[in-house]
Amino acid sequence: MKFCALIILTLVLQTPGAHANPYVDEMQNYCEKKSPAVPATELSGLLEKLQNDYANQEARVKDPTGFVAALDNVIAHSDFAGIPQCRDKIRQAGYTFAMEFQNPADGDQSMAIETIEKKTTMYFNLTKSVQRVLFVYLHEMTHVCQVLESDSQSTVGDTARFSIFGEIEAFLHMNLAYRYFLPMSPRLCQAEGTGSDSKEFPL
Repeated sequence: MKFCALIILTLVLQTPGAHANPYVDEMQNYCEKKSPAVPATELSGLLEKLQNDYANQEARVKDPTGFVAALDNVIAHSDFAGIPQCRDKIRQAGYTFAMEFQNPADGDQSMAIETIEKKTTMYFNLTKSVQRVLFVYLHEMTHVCQVLESDSQSTVGDTARFSIFGEIEAFLHMNLAYRYFLPMSPRLCQAEGTGSDSKEFPL
């Protein structure tokens, strides 16, 4: 039932050109109208500091662990606080978790999660703007939350099906995060600090 609900919600979120789309339509309109931010809160302040401190690639490359810590701090004060905690959950189950920072000289690579023999690695991109990374990070951390259940699948078919549903859940979290964070910082509509991420509403 959980996965059926995720499928239905994802189809609603990603219907091309659907004006009845309650999430993407709302976010697109918010960005196009240059809507003002909601009244400042502790979370919106942390979000602005994150975007200011790591606005360019040089700052992200100079302090990648600080960048991740700042992302975690923003998320910890949000409705998505439980997602990064999955790192501790898999460690408690006997897995290791490591962060490998991709070399910007190799170009704009995709962030990804890989688990081999109870060793989970997140390949973290430092070229993407803060505005993109916040949401892609939540997407990939959702996959960390899925590691234990993914490894428990007993057949190749079950693993393949779980992989598909896992992507649906990760994209759902990313879409919901956009809707949640955008009113706190209209800057999230515009990816800053890179050439490849320059277009508005970088979903």
